[in-house]
Amino acid sequence: MNAVFPMAACVAMLLMGVAGSAPAASKIAGEIATHTVEPLSLESGPAGHRYRVSILRPAAPPPADGYPVLFLLDGNAAEQDLAKTGALATPEGRTVAIVTIGYDTDQRFEVTARAYDYTPALVPGTPEHDPLDATRRSGGADGFLTFIRTTILPAVERQIPVDRRRLGLWGHSYGGLFVLHALQHTDTFHCHIAASPSLWWR
Repeated sequence: MNAVFPMAACVAMLLMGVAGSAPAASKIAGEIATHTVEPLSLESGPAGHRYRVSILRPAAPPPADGYPVLFLLDGNAAEQDLAKTGALATPEGRTVAIVTIGYDTDQRFEVTARAYDYTPALVPGTPEHDPLDATRRSGGADGFLTFIRTTILPAVERQIPVDRRRLGLWGHSYGGLFVLHALQHTDTFHCHIAASPSLWWR
């Protein structure tokens, strides 16, 4: 399932579609009745960025094949928005684990880090800059995608049982651009949700 969805539809998709450095404390701990929040301790990524990653583990036991998992980029903002829902449960009672991938900051968006991590390189190995702000680097999407696949996903699997056949990836704006990049460069994810992707980029 590959589509472009606004944030509200993403939440519905999160609840229905996917089921077919020490980090700072999560902003949503204890606020979502259907899930418990588990911080994931990770080393810095390929560009030296320090990440804040949280696993929202369903209170319900995992299916026999493990939990379906939806990965959310811009995890700081995603956590704040998810906290407003109070509960995350599908009408069919399916269980979906959520992994928020943010940065080690109290800001909703770490604009410098995400400008690099979420944008593809035009010429690999050549210094590039964000067209919106020449002081920000761009072109790190390949390395960040590898970091998710080879570091974050295995770390999640060490904490919860995961069904690798049902993994989803959501991103907004530059994050949506990254989702489309991932769609073209890996078969790791089976649900791609690109909310308002920055298709104008380069």
